[in-house]
Amino acid sequence: CDLALRSHWEATSADGPAVVMYHDLLCCGTRRFSRYPAILDRSVDALEVQLSGLAALLGADIQRAARLAFKVPALAAAQQEELQQHMSLLEQLLGLERDAVRALVLRQPSVLARTSDGLVGKVDAYAEIFGREDVGRALSGAPQLLTMKAEAVRARHELLASLAALQPSWASQLAEASKETLAVWLCSRCGGVVYVHVSRACIGSRRTYACCVRVPVCSTSVRG
Repeated sequence: CDLALRSHWEATSADGPAVVMYHDLLCCGTRRFSRYPAILDRSVDALEVQLSGLAALLGADIQRAARLAFKVPALAAAQQEELQQHMSLLEQLLGLERDAVRALVLRQPSVLARTSDGLVGKVDAYAEIFGREDVGRALSGAPQLLTMKAEAVRARHELLASLAALQPSWASQLAEASKETLAVWLCSRCGGVVYVHVSRACIGSRRTYACCVRVPVCSTSVRG
């Protein structure tokens, strides 16, 4: 099923979003929903109840809840109590109000489908990078970090700090950057890319690698 066509049908169809999603299940069930067979056994009414609960939890309309559940089927399969617990856990871990957590989840809905232990581990790992008091602001600015491997993000942070040490202006920009900006830099995969040959001697090794790294500068080239 094409998501654009599905959104158009949902917007123009007289059927409710649960009926639209039920059609999606029939069209794409074996491919997209194969890991959640219980969804395929639900009636339209039961699915509508699930989507209504998800919409209320996220402060969104039921159409948007249906789109999120289609994108992340686990949201349609999970119990409402489990989703509520994850929302409350995120509030506690990140020190954010409910509306801020809702905004984070709407940007990265798969976060709500993660296990409690997984969320705790991710936030603890990022608190070491951003600081316990600032980790909530950092992750609200770049919630996709919660879907990335913390070890890889930590390695990026260490490499970025090593590169910044090569230029005083870079070090200044890195020091002055907000936690939200730093979070975006660490998860960005395009734009503002500088190609460098980095000697690992500056970060504890004698080996040399050719790396492509995003750094917080406007320069187009650098050698270190």
